[in-house]
Amino acid sequence: MKSKKAMRLLCLIMGLTIFLNMEMLSQAPLYIPYQAAIRNANNGVLSNQDIQVRFRIHSFDIDGPIIWEETQSLQTSSLGLINTQLGLNSDLASISWGAGDFFLQIEVDYSNSGNYVEIGRQQLMSVPYALFANESIRSQVALNGISSVSSVGDTLFLSGGQFIIIPGISGANGGSSPVVGSSVCDNPENFNPNLEYGSVTDVEGKAYKTIQIGIQEWMAENLSVKKFSNGDEIVNVVNDSVWSNSNQAAWCYYANDSVSVCPYGLLYNWPVVNDSRNVCPVGWHVPTTIDWLIMLLELDPDAQGNCTGCYYSTSAGGPLKSQGYYFWSPPNANATNSTGFSGLPGGYRHQTAVFFSRNLYAYYWTANVNGSNNPYYTRLNYQNNNAEQGTGNARQGMSIRCVRNQ
Repeated sequence: MKSKKAMRLLCLIMGLTIFLNMEMLSQAPLYIPYQAAIRNANNGVLSNQDIQVRFRIHSFDIDGPIIWEETQSLQTSSLGLINTQLGLNSDLASISWGAGDFFLQIEVDYSNSGNYVEIGRQQLMSVPYALFANESIRSQVALNGISSVSSVGDTLFLSGGQFIIIPGISGANGGSSPVVGSSVCDNPENFNPNLEYGSVTDVEGKAYKTIQIGIQEWMAENLSVKKFSNGDEIVNVVNDSVWSNSNQAAWCYYANDSVSVCPYGLLYNWPVVNDSRNVCPVGWHVPTTIDWLIMLLELDPDAQGNCTGCYYSTSAGGPLKSQGYYFWSPPNANATNSTGFSGLPGGYRHQTAVFFSRNLYAYYWTANVNGSNNPYYTRLNYQNNNAEQGTGNARQGMSIRCVRNQ
């Protein structure tokens, strides 16, 4: 039982942040950043106060054996915040992070008297990736650096194009050891292993998988070419103001980060689609609304909807989406990729130049405009089974899938 004094001093953790310090992954030692708001029993802010904080990690269970411990002298801010890093005084790298569940216990000595009051315990829901990794994987991280972490939190994407899937966080890796790939484009969830894919090559020499769906042959990967089929360069626009105001054909990486090109491809504005020089390989074209409708009717006879030339299906989305949560955010509803189309949620760039919806939606340009001269697009959704037509803005950036001429 805690004393009344201790109970009065019991603080409320208003916020706890335990996440991976990306900058520290390329060097040793390794740390886990930690932040919390410290308050007393009356919910009052403990501002500008010197305290001792003891951190302990328990293995297997919330009351399991203590496998790591360190104490730090900290001072709260005027708002009662403490910011530190676990591992400053005691090495974290010796912990076998793949051995089971782990729980963090926090204790505070408010008066520097040696009397610690426990203020909470919390399970470490996501294993600290670099600490979990074995030495060979650590070497890869140190060599290449990390560019991003997947939205599900199960995968590290390295700047060199490699990826590491941590086991036990999602269905992407149900084993007990990390899965290491040489490129995110090699991920088995990209394509349907039970189907036979063809191939087409763009003007720059890049090969893309293709798939037959009914009477049509479609690209099974997002376009990433930077030239028109005649060899003319397409401009890469990074600047927000230029993107928002230009009518020039342009492309960009999602978030202007080149690592996104594999596997999401590039984002193109409408002038690229509408250019007679053709961004698709020779013999291929950006699909029209009729091309999309033919494909969707193959999957859903009711896809046409209630208007001439438009389409909306509540059952064709799943067969067109790549499976799992490697690229799509949960629930990635009804995704089977039974067609082999392997739709990926590349998101889009708004006409204001802001990037949205990667891992959530796939947006594909269509080579038509409506009566108001707004270009059409086709969208796949992480939340449902829909494949639907929408209208966009010519200055938006979206993905392109090409279809073979018939």
